[in-house]
Amino acid sequence: QKNGITNLEMLEAAARLHILTGEPTYRSQAERAWEWLMQSPIRQADGLLNDGLSGDPTSQSDCCNGSSSFGYKPICVNNGGPTYTYVQGMFVGAATALYRISSNITYLAEAGRTLDAVLGQLSVEGVLVEPFQQTADALPPPCTENHDPANGDLYSFKGVFMLQLADFLNASADLRLPAHAPSPLRDGIRTDLVQLILNSSDAAWSLRDQPPWRAVPADACADGALSHLTEGPPKFPMYWKFLAGEPGRTAPARVCQDSRTQISALSLFVAHALVLSETFSAL
Repeated sequence: QKNGITNLEMLEAAARLHILTGEPTYRSQAERAWEWLMQSPIRQADGLLNDGLSGDPTSQSDCCNGSSSFGYKPICVNNGGPTYTYVQGMFVGAATALYRISSNITYLAEAGRTLDAVLGQLSVEGVLVEPFQQTADALPPPCTENHDPANGDLYSFKGVFMLQLADFLNASADLRLPAHAPSPLRDGIRTDLVQLILNSSDAAWSLRDQPPWRAVPADACADGALSHLTEGPPKFPMYWKFLAGEPGRTAPARVCQDSRTQISALSLFVAHALVLSETFSAL
């Protein structure tokens, strides 16, 4: 199986290493990875990327080849996995880094297509959400590595997306296009994306918990050593938008407020600050 996130991490790392060092080998590696990615079936027609590729989506084979079949290596097909926010974010970040290297607006156009799909399919009332926010397994304590459907990582995904989005907004703030050349981005998309950050930031802050920590509903990741606190910094849940219509839910479930959810919320607030300081005036 070829995961979207691992290939995107390699792509962006190579591109940023070229930016830092000027070493042409890194640029070549990034461009080759991008070419493979754009030819692979991991990306849907709407611009969103699924979780990865497989030789057989019914059995999640871990043996496949990206472009053709070689006997024991069947051609890769989309595994139909979720369109997690961090995969979209890493794609946008990789495209942004390649744009910074080359000034080729095609990279921004591809990032913009994915971001338009995020706005349409991975947001609720202007707040970023995962393709599924909670499952039955994610609601009750205890909080363990199997507590969410992404092996413990789901709670940090949206923070990854937000930091990459802030970099995209910074890079696209001052496009220098040839005379009469059309913009690679939809009119108004940057304003919509800034609003996504602002809405998500406000929503996350509104769901914060502060000491003294409540006994009901219990914090699934509560640290007994901190139970005596009567004041201090807030903690944040993994979701930033409470969906009141979810089956069996009458109030936000304060589950798994731990280092992952804290880092994700911090990344969101950093993106908020970066947008206000770097790009807001250019919208």
